[in-house]
Amino acid sequence: MLKVPSRPAPLKGCGELDTPAIYHTTRVYLRRLDAIQSGFLKDIGVDDVTALVEFHLAPLCTRRDMAMLGPIHRTALGKGPPPFQKYFKKYNNDLTLHDPRVGSRSPLIKRSALGLVAVYNLLPHSIRAAKSVPAFQKSLQEIVKKYATSGYPQWSDVLSPRLALTSHPLATHFQ
Repeated sequence: MLKVPSRPAPLKGCGELDTPAIYHTTRVYLRRLDAIQSGFLKDIGVDDVTALVEFHLAPLCTRRDMAMLGPIHRTALGKGPPPFQKYFKKYNNDLTLHDPRVGSRSPLIKRSALGLVAVYNLLPHSIRAAKSVPAFQKSLQEIVKKYATSGYPQWSDVLSPRLALTSHPLATHFQ
């Protein structure tokens, strides 16, 4: 007889399980993956902003950014795995992290989790001060919603390290 657990484990989308492995991939390949959710939403007549605001379903590219910012924040809180402390170093007791992109010309670093440190540092202090990763990620979702509902054209990339830092939306809007 098949025994069903009384409390099933939470399910994640198959794309979310592989996020760390694919995060650094070029946009050409990631767009193919993103098209799955976009196509589904189009088929049921729901636009991306409605999916975000009413159903809390951010585009996959945004969900990848939020997912990868989680371990960075956990490490900044001093709760991350020891190997992460090597890559995500805090300046003194500040909530700012050392940016591994400084001095590097590698496009791979820019689009990897290491590139997200620059985005993390652009986040408002109040968000970086979140005491837990779930609270931090909820704040990230609220930032994305704010950009989406304001009509900002690249709202789904607001947490992306792939945008130029000099004109990054976190550095130029809503501060």
